[in-house]
Amino acid sequence: MNKNLLVMKWSYKYDKESTWYDYDDGEKEYELSEGAAYPLPHISDKSIEIRSVSREGDVIKAEIYVDHQTYTVDNSGEPVVAYAYDDYTVAGDSVSQSLCMKLTVK
Repeated sequence: MNKNLLVMKWSYKYDKESTWYDYDDGEKEYELSEGAAYPLPHISDKSIEIRSVSREGDVIKAEIYVDHQTYTVDNSGEPVVAYAYDDYTVAGDSVSQSLCMKLTVK
């Protein structure tokens, strides 16, 4: 039996005092396992958590928690957009990071 996966297509932005920028895009797949938590790309102190997984016929739904928000994702083909942010100071410079994620179940 194939295991279901949470698919995350992500876009990352880094801004240091509006003087240095970095961008990255990618895709990750995670096992859709209730209670599992996985680190986010680039934002190391935050994770994506799978709070619950349910199945009704052919529809698989998962409740996902990331950066203080809860999202319901399913295998209907329509992605759910989620965000994570992190702001901090390093050597007196302000740094802002953002991660935009499109989540689907397969």
